[in-house]
Amino acid sequence: ATALAANTWSRVTLLGVEGKSEPTTKKKTSGGSRHIRTAVNRYRKQFIDFFPKGECPYTEHNLSYEWIDVGNGVCEEFYMAKSARKELKCRIRTGTPVKAILTEAKETFADLIITGCDPAGGCVWTEVANTPVRLVNEAPCSALVVKSEKKIDNIVCCLDNDNVSQASLELINQIVTIHKARLTLVGFEDASGALKTEVEQRMYSTLRYYQAVGIEPVIEMVGMDSFATFVSEGRQWGLMAFWLGPQSILKKWLPKARMNRIVKESKASVLILK
Repeated sequence: ATALAANTWSRVTLLGVEGKSEPTTKKKTSGGSRHIRTAVNRYRKQFIDFFPKGECPYTEHNLSYEWIDVGNGVCEEFYMAKSARKELKCRIRTGTPVKAILTEAKETFADLIITGCDPAGGCVWTEVANTPVRLVNEAPCSALVVKSEKKIDNIVCCLDNDNVSQASLELINQIVTIHKARLTLVGFEDASGALKTEVEQRMYSTLRYYQAVGIEPVIEMVGMDSFATFVSEGRQWGLMAFWLGPQSILKKWLPKARMNRIVKESKASVLILK
């Protein structure tokens, strides 16, 4: 997440989610319990420390005093820092994780949700196990579920004959660049071969886009009748990306039940592009 932010200078929110019922031993305030605030602060420090000293666009600089009108004819001098070039927010929401994350994504017009999971338990969250799976299915934007088992050095991007958005192509470009990964572009054709020419044309158009930015992908064509087998053999991949934008024909071959299995069982990280 930090490397992606460094490459794109995106606005970033580090979101902590806390259940409504917390053990009484964990002192709770209006800003969330102490343990969740400590965790979010720790992640913020890790995020900032990723950047070379003096080069982080998310840190405040040039602290100075400034007079602010606080109302009723009163001005007060505050110690202000306004020079961060990009926005980094740390927030805590109370409630069920999926609802809290989706609400945050909608309210902030998020382009991408990034979440991790516990790989030992089948890609689950400790308190609400199916959180990663539900985010993939219900997110209003692209969603990335990061696994820790496998280094992302081989990315397989599954496309179709629909027009893939420029934002999705750029996101793959960024991830390939960050990880210095190999990229395979996969196109799908029906059993009759009726879509073959159309798909190949679209694939080569995408190929030329990546070549123009210095990436040399491999193109692979897969029959729709072999889709399930193809995905199940993806153990060697570090990241599987699926374009599921409007009218994507992959939606027919990736119903929720199948996507749930991919997210849960795959050792590869999973990126859903929308």
